[in-house]
Amino acid sequence: MKTQWGRMALTAILSLSLVGGIAVAQEYTNQSVDQTRSVDQTKQFQPKLEKAKDLIGMKVINRDGTRLGTIEDIVLTPQRDAISYAALSYGGTFGMGGKLFAVPWSAFEIRPQEQGKVLVLNVDENYLKTATGFDRDHWPLVADRNWPLSTEARNVPGEQPRSEMEQGMAAESHQQPTYSPQDTERTAPGTTPTTSPDIKYLRLSKLIGTTVKNSEGTNIGKLNNVMLDVNKGKVAYGILSVDRSFLGTSGRWAAIPWSAIRIDEQQGVAMLNVDRNTLQAIAFDENHFPNFADPQYSRDLYQRFNVRPYWEALGYVPSEQERHTMPGAANSENVQPRGGIDEPMDY
Repeated sequence: MKTQWGRMALTAILSLSLVGGIAVAQEYTNQSVDQTRSVDQTKQFQPKLEKAKDLIGMKVINRDGTRLGTIEDIVLTPQRDAISYAALSYGGTFGMGGKLFAVPWSAFEIRPQEQGKVLVLNVDENYLKTATGFDRDHWPLVADRNWPLSTEARNVPGEQPRSEMEQGMAAESHQQPTYSPQDTERTAPGTTPTTSPDIKYLRLSKLIGTTVKNSEGTNIGKLNNVMLDVNKGKVAYGILSVDRSFLGTSGRWAAIPWSAIRIDEQQGVAMLNVDRNTLQAIAFDENHFPNFADPQYSRDLYQRFNVRPYWEALGYVPSEQERHTMPGAANSENVQPRGGIDEPMDY
């Protein structure tokens, strides 16, 4: 009898050990797959970040080296999460009084030169001489629908060339609504009428310098600059110059995920829900900018503010392990992955 019970106990122990071993092996396998996926996804995150202040006023040339003008401003989409177009100033005297063209951002490429970076635009100067730009008092909300399609059909590294059908669809999709102070409503194709956004709060030259306040109405600082992922045409970060009275020290700056900043048009301010300790933890000296291209730094920054990283909408989705470690992951919908591309970007 004792022998039988001994055999049964031994069998039970061996069974439990086997099950435990399988569970451990499965967990190890899942972790390995998760880590591999995380590494692969991190490789996809290769932003090319530029400061809006550097782009506004930048010289524009064509591929023959002919100077075409300068960038007068960069206009965001009504959602303020991406570039709608760049306003090219052509002609005039000393860059003043020239014609303005709403050029699709995908038409430009940044090229380094000995004197600094320039934007290259694949268009003949004769086109700009004869084409009609837009009225300075009526800025369009989107790029010029009549812009030469050839400038948009250029091949971007890592992107498949467009078919003729795709090029035609892109041309047809270029609606050109405009905004003037007298406008109150606008109806876009396939949407219901909504209040038209004030173009002042879509132009980066106007947004830069905006006062930033927290939910209690306390001045935090000013929006000193905006970081753009120029390869994707997305807005990545707002650069905040922190008010000395809020942080207790001067000369401190902070990079804020753009999706954490809300523009209040009625008050003419930017709203940011942040406390002093969080701002102190991410603050840096204006002469020592962090490496925004570092995936780990970027993920940590977005996690601090519990907002969705802009690159997720471009195909990057955090691994299961990363999502579980995000602050507030169990309680916030903001950190859940979209599972794919929200909308096609025109670049």
